[in-house]
Amino acid sequence: MNGQDAKAVPPPAQIRIAGYQIKRVLGRGGMATVYLAVQESLEREVALKVLDPAQARGEQFSRRFLREARIVSQLMHPNIVTVFDVGLYKGYHYLSMEYIAGRDLAQARPDLDHRELIRIIRDVARALDFAAGKGYVHRDVKPENIMIRDSDGRVVLMDFGIARSYQANHALTRAGSALGTPYYMSPEQNKGQHADHRSDIYSLGVVFFHMLAGYVPYDADSAVAIGIKHITAPIPRLSDELQLFQPIIDACLAKDPADRYQSAAELIQALDAISDARLDEIQAKLAAFREAGGNHDARTLLTDGSPATPDQPRRRGKNTFAGFLLVLLLALGATLAYQQRYRLLEQAEALGLPERLPALAPLFERLRARLEPPATAPAPAPPVTATNTATNTAPPDPRQRQRLEYIERIQQAIDAAEEGKALALMEQMQQQYPEIAEQEKFRQQRARLQQRLAVAEHLRAARAQMAAGRIFAKQPPDALSELSALLERQPGNPEARALLQEINQRWLQKAQREAASWTRYRQLQQLERLTARLRNPAPALREQQRQLRAAAARIAAVKKQLQQADAAFDAGRLISPEQDNARRFYRQVLEQDPRNRQAQKRLAEIRQRLGERLRRLIEEDRLTQASVLMEQMQAVYARDEREPRDWLLPLEAGLEQAIEARRPRIDRLVFSAMPLLSLDQPRPEVLQPGRTLYIGFHFRNMEDAPTLLQAVLLDGAGRVQIAQK
Repeated sequence: MNGQDAKAVPPPAQIRIAGYQIKRVLGRGGMATVYLAVQESLEREVALKVLDPAQARGEQFSRRFLREARIVSQLMHPNIVTVFDVGLYKGYHYLSMEYIAGRDLAQARPDLDHRELIRIIRDVARALDFAAGKGYVHRDVKPENIMIRDSDGRVVLMDFGIARSYQANHALTRAGSALGTPYYMSPEQNKGQHADHRSDIYSLGVVFFHMLAGYVPYDADSAVAIGIKHITAPIPRLSDELQLFQPIIDACLAKDPADRYQSAAELIQALDAISDARLDEIQAKLAAFREAGGNHDARTLLTDGSPATPDQPRRRGKNTFAGFLLVLLLALGATLAYQQRYRLLEQAEALGLPERLPALAPLFERLRARLEPPATAPAPAPPVTATNTATNTAPPDPRQRQRLEYIERIQQAIDAAEEGKALALMEQMQQQYPEIAEQEKFRQQRARLQQRLAVAEHLRAARAQMAAGRIFAKQPPDALSELSALLERQPGNPEARALLQEINQRWLQKAQREAASWTRYRQLQQLERLTARLRNPAPALREQQRQLRAAAARIAAVKKQLQQADAAFDAGRLISPEQDNARRFYRQVLEQDPRNRQAQKRLAEIRQRLGERLRRLIEEDRLTQASVLMEQMQAVYARDEREPRDWLLPLEAGLEQAIEARRPRIDRLVFSAMPLLSLDQPRPEVLQPGRTLYIGFHFRNMEDAPTLLQAVLLDGAGRVQIAQK
């Protein structure tokens, strides 16, 4: 902090924030000062971040400060700093947050072994994965923003001051602007492009490299030059002793976000795969290397001058640096015409900047290569000077000027992400200059634009189909066919992954809520196959793929049981045999698919058919078979409370009535001392029987079976048996 900045920030004695007692300064940044304070209401120490009033006058800085509070307040995680309070008091914006008594990662590095370093990187990755799940990107991951608490070693990610949601557009970040710390910024941040959670993975990879190697992977004399290295330079190699970590560094520092770990959870998995034995082996090698006098932190693989770290940047002449920075910024400015950029580079070389900065000579060469016109463009004319004025007065060739204009318009369309317009201009240029179609650079550029245009069109169409509810359709187009075509072209497209993840989740929920069907089975299989085509899918997508496969398998099992149940139903095996009947199979279906309407409907039909069968047996006077069937029905339904039993009650009553009505019985009985000619003949009031007693009776239900009739005559008291017949 320079003297002017020191005057801009009042000392603790001059700061007054209601409810807080400020103790001392913990640190200062470009926008705010952090104080150690005591929150008086709870008597606890807090870190009080107070925005510089001079910065707060600008609405942009004020909004960014308040946004940090909103972001961090939503991120409740053990590895993310906790925010307690935010407010505005007498012109001071303040943020009260958890005070971490400890050291940052840069300070702690000398005391860390590789096992402890992996733990720290893993905890930061957990914080980033959680933030990404909430839709936020940190955008300034660096050692100074990673704190290790002294008391328990807890790792805490700090300073969400320039974080933002990558799921929404914010006016606080202008298109083409780059925010972050140059040593740790991703290629897309350096280009001022959209940065999602994979940008944080890149930055954490730079931190990991720095902590392992002792120096940052890319270093130069200026922020712009560092940014160019992040964009164009190859990934540096770790020393032989640290090659175990090189694949992880390569995956984190890939230039294309699609080639990196697609989530911080994947980075955690890679770190977890490193065994303790391998770490012990590395520690032993490094100890032997140091005992032999080796310096592990020395830069041995890069030859662009002495190494520098963020704490020890290299210094050059102020004018040389300023001139170079100005020229480089202008040369990279997307708003300048191609010829202007080219001439500015020529002027930089005329000033001798490459010679005065020999370490950056390769950078100038790469910059010249980037600004070299396509194969169809003639070399730009050298600037007019006193020595060539006489020989360069002829007007430029109109055909040459037109070709340059085409190139400039195409470049402007590409810079504006207007791929369709750029392709149309290339077609016009080819019509004017047919020979250009033979140029390899021209063909490659057109192929890249066609690829980008096709990807953008498939993405737009997929979103439109999803909005219209056409996820699956009998005939394309639908959302799934558009996503399939997109992923065929670009398997790592993050927006396509996000859409597919949303569809997967929606269809998994449908599979849980709805009855099994072959249509849903085929849809789940399509989604599972499409998810399997992704390159390096995130753990969430891998889990969805497993769930899709399991849901499809469950539907297939349910449908197979339904087929088995239907076969038994059609064959009339409604409730028997015990292990091979329709009701048993339908009940198994409902155990796996409780909402299956077919099984529910068929169980009701089974009850209906059983009732009809019983009534038919009764009507046919086949009461024995009816009784056997009723016993089976009672045995099955009496021990299962999942189905109603009240439907059995009228059937039981009807069977009992039928059985009772068909029992043999005598309903009229007549005694006489004389032979009976009719049961209706007159009878005396007093019977005086002789030695023979005549009995007449009317009987029913004795025709179909032999009947034994026994008569016993007792005395008047009913005690003595007189006769038996």
